[in-house]
Amino acid sequence: MNKIKIIRKLFLFIVLCLYAVILSGLSSSEVVASELNTEKSSVKMTPEAYLEQYLEAFNNKDEEAAYRLWIHGDNTEKARKSYAGLFSKHLKIWGTKKTYTYTKSGEKYKPAEGKRPAGILYSYQVECPEDTFQVELSIDDNYNGMAGLNHFKLTRKGKATGTYNTWQKFDFAQWFMAFCAILEVIFTLYTSSICIKKKQKRWGLWLLLIMIVYGGVCFTVTENVQVGFFVYTLFMPKIMKYSTGVQVFLSVPVGAIAYWIFNHNKRKELKKI
Repeated sequence: MNKIKIIRKLFLFIVLCLYAVILSGLSSSEVVASELNTEKSSVKMTPEAYLEQYLEAFNNKDEEAAYRLWIHGDNTEKARKSYAGLFSKHLKIWGTKKTYTYTKSGEKYKPAEGKRPAGILYSYQVECPEDTFQVELSIDDNYNGMAGLNHFKLTRKGKATGTYNTWQKFDFAQWFMAFCAILEVIFTLYTSSICIKKKQKRWGLWLLLIMIVYGGVCFTVTENVQVGFFVYTLFMPKIMKYSTGVQVFLSVPVGAIAYWIFNHNKRKELKKI
């Protein structure tokens, strides 16, 4: 009987030990899972958050902070050196900016390229008091359970040529547009003088329309071609050239043209009478 009691107690002790081990294992697994979930949620950032943190890393010249925002297949010395070159290149373009603002300029689907998976390419225009930059970035949010940048392109947008204060840099097309603008001014002034001379009914309103109302079409050529129509006041045809593309504005003096069309119809009516 004593032996049976001893065996029962020993068996009970073993069962209790196994139960304790199982409970501790479940508890530790829950802690690990909680930590992993916390880590995953901490890196689930918006594209704007990546942009802000990356630019702040430039301002602080903190290569390590910038490096942590990227997705890396490995952490070898070769990978570190490769990224150091990229960070140095970006830092030379950006420099150090005390203040900046940014606006989202677009997003589009980007197909897979080499080892880089498909994803969304986000575009931003970053405005500083002394410079304007274009930023493109994309994020991989499911790389072995991690998230980070897999593409970041930073370019400085040169100041546009095509305005009156950059005439020294005009090319042939821009000089042609300037010539068209002069013709528009001459046509507008001539029409205005006719309107003042005849002083027809509501001639003051006509004069206002002739002088200030212009309309036309705008072609924006970057990676794609976008076409838009506009009606502006005191607007002349021009070609604006940026480092990232070209904008072509073709305008006509809508008010002056409307004045001639109206008078032409009126002259016909008078001839019939």
